[in-house]
Amino acid sequence: MLVSRPFALSPLIAAAMAFGAANADAATLAELMASVPAPPKDMPTAVSWMSNGQLVEPGIVQLKSLIEAERSAGIALNGGTAPMIGAAPSANIPESPEVQNAIRGYAAYLDENSGAKEPKAALAKRTRWLQAAMGEPMVKLFAKWTKCPTPCTDPAINAANAPFEAQKLDMVDHDLRTWTSLFTDWKNTRTPIVSKASALIVAAGGGAKAATPDGRAAMAAYRAAILKEVELSLSITELAVRRSDAIARNDVDSISSSTRNKAKEEEYKKAHAK
Repeated sequence: MLVSRPFALSPLIAAAMAFGAANADAATLAELMASVPAPPKDMPTAVSWMSNGQLVEPGIVQLKSLIEAERSAGIALNGGTAPMIGAAPSANIPESPEVQNAIRGYAAYLDENSGAKEPKAALAKRTRWLQAAMGEPMVKLFAKWTKCPTPCTDPAINAANAPFEAQKLDMVDHDLRTWTSLFTDWKNTRTPIVSKASALIVAAGGGAKAATPDGRAAMAAYRAAILKEVELSLSITELAVRRSDAIARNDVDSISSSTRNKAKEEEYKKAHAK
């Protein structure tokens, strides 16, 4: 089995892979969350995790495979269709105590994580702010850069850009530290939520103990909602890696929306010109 560097998947995750990811049960949710890696510490490592615009770091590839296996298991539990997340299940579904406990847990999760507290929206607000704050100084630095195709082989251009290259490396280090701080705070906050949900889901056999279609649908939705928690944590690391890779290639449009916004403004002006 491939093992990621600098992080490794947990023993339980490795065991799940050995027996077949398609059989991953609800216990995997807590293990998946624990196995989400932090952003790398430097730009060379971040760049090594990317190839042709895709994340190829072995541990992340394996992690995503198990995420997809869990997603498929939830769809199967729901009768072959993707679970609908967001609608509170009925409190009167005739199920076993374990399944009813999990259903109540799902209802409580939705109540505590809706509106302004909805995880995806809450995280998006924080990442947008960071991208704007961290992108602006990088854009200003790139404005001083003499353009040259990557990798640049012109000695004169490389010499002229050398001072900016050093500044860029410093900025990337700061960028990665900032995203790592966000990742650590987010994961530490969300892990107890995932662990609590996972325990309830495991007690209900991952939904296998549900005897009614409504019970299975509620369990499938609960699993899907908690799986999104795992994916959101992973998305922070992915974004940090993609930003570092873009910076390494001097791809300013992947770091800041300023160029795209300017182009849209020009398009608007042309469309509404008299």
